Amino acid sequence: MQYDQNQPPDECLNMKLLIISPQANAPMTDAARVFLNIGYELQKRGHSVSYYLPRETAAPLFRQTAELEAAIRIAPEIAQECRHKRYDMVIAPHAVGWCLSTFRKWLLPRKTKMVSWHSGQAEFVSERTPETVNRLSPFHNFLHGLNCWATRQAIKTQDGFFFTSLEERDWAQKRYPLESRKALYLPNGVSAAFYFKERHERTGETQNLLSVGHWPANAQCLSAAFTSLHAQYPALQLSIVNPLHPSDALLQTFPQNVHEHIRIVPDADEKTLIGLYQAHDILILPPSTQGPPLTLLEGMASALPIVASNGIGLQDLISHYQSGLLIPPNDENALIQALSHLLDNPELCRQLGQAAHETASLYYTWRQVSDIFEEKLRQILHNKLPLPDWMIVTSHV
Repeated sequence: MQYDQNQPPDECLNMKLLIISPQANAPMTDAARVFLNIGYELQKRGHSVSYYLPRETAAPLFRQTAELEAAIRIAPEIAQECRHKRYDMVIAPHAVGWCLSTFRKWLLPRKTKMVSWHSGQAEFVSERTPETVNRLSPFHNFLHGLNCWATRQAIKTQDGFFFTSLEERDWAQKRYPLESRKALYLPNGVSAAFYFKERHERTGETQNLLSVGHWPANAQCLSAAFTSLHAQYPALQLSIVNPLHPSDALLQTFPQNVHEHIRIVPDADEKTLIGLYQAHDILILPPSTQGPPLTLLEGMASALPIVASNGIGLQDLISHYQSGLLIPPNDENALIQALSHLLDNPELCRQLGQAAHETASLYYTWRQVSDIFEEKLRQILHNKLPLPDWMIVTSHV
């Protein structure tokens, strides 16, 4: 990569980075795929990128603190690696970032910078949806508070922290004014393999719905919506990909008379997902508190019309009725109305799919996302992060 020759020499040097991938048990989670794709792009630009892939660890004591427990276990090994290899920067999930940055005086070399990803972190989610915390038992409320405390410590001690949604980044900048310039926005990207603009013409009356991701409460909302729609559109088919619940248990949430019209795909790799996006007509996304999922961008790149529950960060990517339809979370009536509208309007489906494809093509390839990331890493490395826009006071003469 060519750089401006007027820049100081140290800013033109390639960086030596250590990327810590999350969750050894689930190597193809959204977070891991983001880390690996961006790391690959940075390697192509000449940066030295190493990966730390955590080994299988002991089962967590509590599900709510699993990431925190795993971070504490692996932190000494990561610190030893950092002292030995002298990395310029360590990039980690937020739990590992908390552990390393909080005790960086003892764990990391003095010049090593520490940055991490934050997506759907506990304190932000609890302020945005307080009803979820109000339902917790005293013990689980204590664990939730522990997660919030760890996130606060990470933000206060790191050199930079990235959010996948503008809403969460803006909240962090105002919640932590002293660290506000370190709160940065980095959208997800999508692999080139998912980009295809032209969709196959359908023959016959069969229409295929595709749902990718985890539905809460055993997909009751999706079950009620599909059952109602199937009575109106008897040829309607539904594929559910990568659900949270076992296939048999999930299928039992649907009435017996629609079972033959439902296909469940428990574990879909990238090649399988590409084929599924090509073979379906409408993509349905479940609500998420973890920021916009990669499946949203994959569906956009595939030129699919999308009906998405309006969770954290989705409005950053989708404009309602321009590149997709946004509905309230867990609202089966809204889901039925949105899907009926699309099923009755194939031209609207085509327009929404094309607009989504153009948006993904213009802004969300891994190369474009890596351009942003590389620039921010250089700013962090040389202590040149700009102030957030809301902190800049413009004087008028």
